[in-house]
Amino acid sequence: MTKWLQRWWCDASSVDLRALAAMRVALGVVLLADLVLRLCDLGAFYTDGGALPRATLMGLAEYSRPSLLLMAGGPLWSGAVIAAAGLAALAFAIGWRTRTAALVLFVLLASIQARNPVVLIGGDIQMMALLLWALFLPLGARFSVDAAVARTPPPRSGRYRSIAAFALLVQIVSVYFFSAILKDGDAWWPDGTAVYYALELDRYTTDVGRWLQQYPSLTQPLTHGVWFLEWAAPLLVFAPVFMHGLRTAAWILLSLMHIGFLLCLELGHFPWVSLAALLALTPPTLWHTARRALDRDATARRRTRIYYDRDCGFCLASCHLLRVFLVVPRVRIAPAQDTPRAQRLMDAHWSWVVIDGDNTAHLKYEAFVALLRASLLFRWLAPLAARPWAVRAGDALYDVVAAQRGTIAALTRWLWQPRPVRWRPGAAAHGVAGAALVAVTAWNAHTVGWLPAPVLQPIAPLMQALRIDQRWDMFAPEPSRTDGWIVLPGTLEDGRDIDLHAADRVLDWQRPDPPNAHRNVRWHSYEWRLLALREESLFLAYGRYQCRRFNADRAPGTRLERFDLVYVVETSPPPGGRATLERRTAWHHRCLP
Repeated sequence: MTKWLQRWWCDASSVDLRALAAMRVALGVVLLADLVLRLCDLGAFYTDGGALPRATLMGLAEYSRPSLLLMAGGPLWSGAVIAAAGLAALAFAIGWRTRTAALVLFVLLASIQARNPVVLIGGDIQMMALLLWALFLPLGARFSVDAAVARTPPPRSGRYRSIAAFALLVQIVSVYFFSAILKDGDAWWPDGTAVYYALELDRYTTDVGRWLQQYPSLTQPLTHGVWFLEWAAPLLVFAPVFMHGLRTAAWILLSLMHIGFLLCLELGHFPWVSLAALLALTPPTLWHTARRALDRDATARRRTRIYYDRDCGFCLASCHLLRVFLVVPRVRIAPAQDTPRAQRLMDAHWSWVVIDGDNTAHLKYEAFVALLRASLLFRWLAPLAARPWAVRAGDALYDVVAAQRGTIAALTRWLWQPRPVRWRPGAAAHGVAGAALVAVTAWNAHTVGWLPAPVLQPIAPLMQALRIDQRWDMFAPEPSRTDGWIVLPGTLEDGRDIDLHAADRVLDWQRPDPPNAHRNVRWHSYEWRLLALREESLFLAYGRYQCRRFNADRAPGTRLERFDLVYVVETSPPPGGRATLERRTAWHHRCLP
């Protein structure tokens, strides 16, 4: 039994370093895109001139989360924090000082989310959870700047085993398992109508979802399939037998589920974050199979060589970076001075040299194209990169870089200079990761009623401050049956009635076309949460923001005098029934005295 438990632990706590790298790149890209979108709503959501000033936020009951954005209320400071988080996300994606970038991201993202909790969506909570475990894992050991320039080579074995790796896998399955426990409504089981009601929420449904609404007979098996898959996720990932095969099945099935969500419902970046996290489940056999399929001409690639100037550290680092990011792992790198042919070509053309598998030498930009042809992933770009216009532009750029090599090397030393990298965290980090695993699991158990609140009281302030207090209640206990749209009927000083959502349009109470036509998912979440929270201070701040925004550039006589916040609520009927509509005026606001 002891040996069996040891074997199970070795498999259960193991991840592939290539899988971690893929997850890192995907998370970094998703997070960077999300931060760019946040900048588009900078003034509305993260400044005192927006819909949630700091005074309103801090006046909310039981709000005690720290945030760097609370230090100032102007757009300059908030924009700087979000931009800094974007730079950290970029560094995280390319694997430059990966663990430091993850820590900076963790702190800044917690601050950004704490500044306006009303716009949070499921993907935000999941991103914070994944960044927590990124602090304890060697996410930069493959396909990264760290792996290219480190003095200490990354681990040769692709298999990585640790408490933090186990915690990451537990975190991934917790999203589904605890969500399944919270889905205790009849719509999930036994009725099987949850997918039907989710697709009836037209304010979230995409064109594909509206097409699927026409086939209600499919929604019951889909509902039961999602529910059972979420219940089975822990068993599939940590099965005591056939673990690798079942884990691969979990990755495929859960990924297909999120692709279905992505196609049918507008859920922000939650499906993308989930798909990125699931990459950690991919087994080594998948990566070995993919490499064999892509590396059909392995002998020719093994004969490809890159030659650089031995006296140029910047050149050596550039070659290593190209080998990593162009995915040409079999290519060898050597000083040109050690090979007479390469040295003659380098001295004659003042260029690096790439000699391919056919023993043909390539110089300057053509050498880059030769590496593209040898790439496992990007060889399809080689024909485009070899176009005459691209060659001319590439050679011109190479000549500029070669002429200014010293200056460029000095300016970019922070990026390419070799440095020691500690790939495996120390014993203290493993201890912290273990304690965090216990705390997060206990918190999730509390959300489903398995642990009483007093048990978590000592750690609750810390977990809330770090924004790792999780609750996976999407579509739980069952999908909402309240749908509809928002109308902002307003009156101008000259007596005209308008719709504040589109000031150049006559007031129209009809459903928008398409039904999910709104500014973006965060605005949509914000405005509907106002109805759910019914907090007077939030309504007041929202009304003041709308007045300031509309009247900022209006001449006297055409300014907004007053408006109402009206929800046209549609109750989703059972299959075969008819929907009912009701207008609910949630707030009256007067802009002018």
